Amino acid sequence: MATIVVFPEFINSMRHILQNKSDDKFEIYGLIQDDYVFQLRDLKLNKEYYNKSWKFIGTLESKNKSQGLVKIFKDIQFVLDIEEIINNRRLSKNFDFKDSQNNNKSENLDIFLVDLSRLFLRIDAKDVPLAVLNQKKVGIIGLGSGGALIAQYLSKAGVRDFVFIDKDIFQEHNIIRHICSLKDVGRYKTYAIRDFLLERIPDLRITTVEDYFNTDTKETEEKFWQILSDRDLLISTTGDHSINYKINRFAYTYGLNTVYAGTTDKIGSGLMIRVEPSNGDVCYNCIYGKEKIIPTTTADEVSVTYDRKLEDIFSQPGLGIDIDNVTIFVVRFIMYTLLRRIENTLYPFPYNVYIWYNKDIEQPIHIDGLELYYVPSLIRIKDCGICSIEKKLGES
Repeated sequence: MATIVVFPEFINSMRHILQNKSDDKFEIYGLIQDDYVFQLRDLKLNKEYYNKSWKFIGTLESKNKSQGLVKIFKDIQFVLDIEEIINNRRLSKNFDFKDSQNNNKSENLDIFLVDLSRLFLRIDAKDVPLAVLNQKKVGIIGLGSGGALIAQYLSKAGVRDFVFIDKDIFQEHNIIRHICSLKDVGRYKTYAIRDFLLERIPDLRITTVEDYFNTDTKETEEKFWQILSDRDLLISTTGDHSINYKINRFAYTYGLNTVYAGTTDKIGSGLMIRVEPSNGDVCYNCIYGKEKIIPTTTADEVSVTYDRKLEDIFSQPGLGIDIDNVTIFVVRFIMYTLLRRIENTLYPFPYNVYIWYNKDIEQPIHIDGLELYYVPSLIRIKDCGICSIEKKLGES
């Protein structure tokens, strides 16, 4: 049995053709999956086709204002009625064809319309504030394995507006712990993740910035302020403390709520830090910079980055799983932060700092793995210069 999957773009193009009473023959572009699953994605209407992954798979000829004759190569031919498929969403028809021995045969044809409004059908309920998340705007700095997974889960939860900032190129050693694949090797991670998400949720609004975050000059600081000024939340997954300190100063200066997510060396534990300047929160510099409130697995963790040479990194079996474990908690933490003023919010995280222990750790004390801890009291550094009481919001 053949299956015809009709996408909204195809219906819109078909309606345009039929309403203009065109008698021409138009090319159908889409995909052929599993031999007899045909996805009708769009029509090439005398314009440069915008999705290079879609291939020519057949033709459409207009019959009247609502019907068109669809021919998929030489085997399948049927009349598609726009109103009929919109009203029913799923149809079953017969089509005639000739087999390899040139014998006439008839088979059942299953046709159904992809309705993008149904994407969130399973989570759009009264007790799930999808409408609130639809309005949230998020910026993610660092699109490695953790940042990519955060973007994926937030989009699946209903966040629709993103800014991705990263200059890294996707390489082969990223694949075993990343959502992207071999076809993305050599591309900017921002592009690869953008396309991965748009293939699943086409109406997402995604702005990409192929650059590393920095505020070294007034011009670069102004550039990133223009890009991020409307964000409800910034998320840093850079894995680099020196960049996080810059983000901290920038976010506190401009009053941007920020979540910092990272791990200790060897993914022994995951870190979740929330700083909301409007609440006068203790900043990242105080929490992680000088006081070393956050326990670590190595004495020099503060200076560790992910930019080390590959040969300097010891084997880390299960690395992708460890990162995913940490990221799941981080996403819940972010979801609570976005929805914290909504009643009956899932996954309450009232404290600003959490540590999720992924493995047994001997330093500073023995802690069994797979445990979540919070830090109830945060100490502000008197001479912080960023979030101290004397510091005024917006002061340079």
